[in-house]
Amino acid sequence: MRRDFRGQEKGRTIWIAHAHRDNGKRFTVIAEDQLTVFLELELAIRACDELPRQAAGILPKIPDMKTSVPSTLITIALFCFAVVQNTQAVSPAPDGGYPGGNTAEGQNALTSLTTGFYNNAVGIYALLSVTTGSFNTAEGAGALLANTANENTATGAGSLLSNTTGPQNTSNGAFALFSNTEGSFNTAIGGQALFSNTTGNINTAGGASSLFSNTTGTFNTAVGRNALFSNITGNLNTAIGFEALTNNTAGSNNTALGVGAGSAVTTASNVICIGANFDGADVNNSCFIGNIRDVTTQNADAIPVLIDSAGQLGTATGCCRGKPRSCDL
Repeated sequence: MRRDFRGQEKGRTIWIAHAHRDNGKRFTVIAEDQLTVFLELELAIRACDELPRQAAGILPKIPDMKTSVPSTLITIALFCFAVVQNTQAVSPAPDGGYPGGNTAEGQNALTSLTTGFYNNAVGIYALLSVTTGSFNTAEGAGALLANTANENTATGAGSLLSNTTGPQNTSNGAFALFSNTEGSFNTAIGGQALFSNTTGNINTAGGASSLFSNTTGTFNTAVGRNALFSNITGNLNTAIGFEALTNNTAGSNNTALGVGAGSAVTTASNVICIGANFDGADVNNSCFIGNIRDVTTQNADAIPVLIDSAGQLGTATGCCRGKPRSCDL
């Protein structure tokens, strides 16, 4: 299944797979290892995508080196030989590949690159400013336009457009993390998510316009459209649900669960709001849970609920464990 051939100059060893079907279609694939050439050929045949025949003319036909493959009705001849010029897996080769494992497609994409490697830029002005940064991926017009840092991923027009030195950010959506300059370890999924963030770190926004106004706040998590929309400097907030904690601006350590939960919280901290459209209040160290007050229980055996000094809820105090009910409050 292989034959060695030497040209006038030395080169590297490659494999060529040449096949034809009974209907007259021919396929030629070139690769640097045997497994790859088989896989590339199989994919070409299955897709009925006829590959160029440039290599077929230089290959000698050797009947005793043919192998019949009944399942695909093709005949394959493999040749291993030295080449003296550039080689490629398929022809024409994919364009946009550059030294250092970099890929660029689009007007002025990656045009400032000097020593950075393994960057991928697709779209006009994508990764325009990066010089020595590496492992960045930008797909979309202006994505990561000002970036000079490493390991950022931006998908969508204007995504992470202003980022300069902030590393390891991920944005997916048009204008997501648009204003980020030095913030790092942020994740924004959805159009304009974390739009205003500049230096805030380790924020997670999942939903269009979630954490939209955040600039320097850190460790915030917002899931749902407009969740934590107004937050600017608040830290360590968690909002899950459409417009949860949407009016919070500077409060920290707040938790809201449910659509519109915690909408009354603006600057207070350590507030818990649970329940759809349960506004809560802008009061520090408070807890609000919907559907409890003025609600009649299903069964007629309701008992009081107690709370201990650690904030734990229960129906009996700790002193009663294993003791007669006479110590119940």
